Amino acid sequence: MTRRRPESKEHRHQRAARLRLLLAREAARLIYAGEARDYADAKDRAARAAGVDPHGAAGLFPANEEVQMELAALGYALEGDARFDRLTALRRRALAIMESLASFEPRLAGAVLSGGIAREPVITVKTVARDIGVVAAALARAGHVAFIDGAALAGDDGAVVLGSLMLDTEPRARVVVLARHARPAARLRAPEGAGDNLPREVDLAGLRAILPADPAEPGEDLWTAMAR
Repeated sequence: MTRRRPESKEHRHQRAARLRLLLAREAARLIYAGEARDYADAKDRAARAAGVDPHGAAGLFPANEEVQMELAALGYALEGDARFDRLTALRRRALAIMESLASFEPRLAGAVLSGGIAREPVITVKTVARDIGVVAAALARAGHVAFIDGAALAGDDGAVVLGSLMLDTEPRARVVVLARHARPAARLRAPEGAGDNLPREVDLAGLRAILPADPAEPGEDLWTAMAR
């Protein structure tokens, strides 16, 4: 009877990498289709669909940035160049919201920044204020109707969340109110070959820098813009 050779470390690494890619692509599909609440839910569902115990394979889970990359690829495959037009429109909408909140240190975060947008994305703008009411008042003065958002939010990298506001608009937009921003060192994990030190958030100047100067020009993914 022939004994099987033990699996090599390299082979285990390759198999784990293939599984991470599989989970990232399925999680991206779920998010794009609106079938998952958030990235954690999407990765959990993707793992179960692949027959992987989500509680016992945390090391195999793709990072959110890996899912965002797959979201960008899926969106382009399904929408073609129209996706870039949609991305630019979303970022210009985010810019208008941020300009109305200029005194609250606004920053764009999430999928509209990275480019990994779902079919029905939510713009996420983070602000800093002493309380949520002053941000709501500033939005009202700018003509935005906002409602207190009941979604549970967790601060990361030192951020302290006071609450959030959903704007009564299309596309949907959420303004998160923080007592302070996350530490400046927070960075996205850059895909191999796409440069490094990609920001997790950008301020008004940073957003203007990645928007095309000509409104008729299409936008691009953050990975591409920041690697230029």
